[in-house]
Amino acid sequence: MESKATDARSAFTLVELLVVVGIVAVLLAILLPALARAQDGARTVRCAGNLRQIALAANMYAIENDDVLPRSSHSALAHGQLPWGPALMNQLNAGTYTGAFGPEWEKLINGLYRCPSDLRRGVGQYSYAKSVYPELTGPETGITPAAGKTWPRMQRIPRHASTILFVDYQGTSDHVMAHFWYIGAASDDVAKLRHRNRANYAMVDGHVETLDFNQTYDPARNIDNWNPVTAQ
Repeated sequence: MESKATDARSAFTLVELLVVVGIVAVLLAILLPALARAQDGARTVRCAGNLRQIALAANMYAIENDDVLPRSSHSALAHGQLPWGPALMNQLNAGTYTGAFGPEWEKLINGLYRCPSDLRRGVGQYSYAKSVYPELTGPETGITPAAGKTWPRMQRIPRHASTILFVDYQGTSDHVMAHFWYIGAASDDVAKLRHRNRANYAMVDGHVETLDFNQTYDPARNIDNWNPVTAQ
């Protein structure tokens, strides 16, 4: 009889079990959002690291090519060049471009060129895009406050530390046509909300910032850090 009484006192009652389950649920409710934020933060840092490598590779490319940055698909073909993605493979020690389905390219497009928060996969899906401003012609920039100016070489870009060169991207190309925003074109191809309602932006000098889109472009406040003339 005494043994049975001891067993009864040491066993969980239903109420006690429910209390334990409730405590565990509260702890999970507290810890899971914190864990999610930590994971998001880690992905943001990895993405920024990718963009920094890409921007620095573009700088190296310019050093080796008469101060001219690699072009995007917006103008590369017209100049007999590879777009920036394949063009930077040498600077990134990523092998040789042998076509869109080559093993080196597939590894790069789904590796360094892939933001860890971008779940898309494929040889034509970039997570990052280049601003076309440095490769535009006078007539193309004439529709913006640039007033027909061009930047054929890096030394012509006035403020390297504030002019955007690469950005988080969710479109289907490899470049951002920011000069069209002045005439009402959508900016939806920029992945503005990828990192907790922000995106990573690589500047011409190679450093990366995580910013709200309105910190980079807001005509109402005279902000445009895409345009080399107005970047501040």
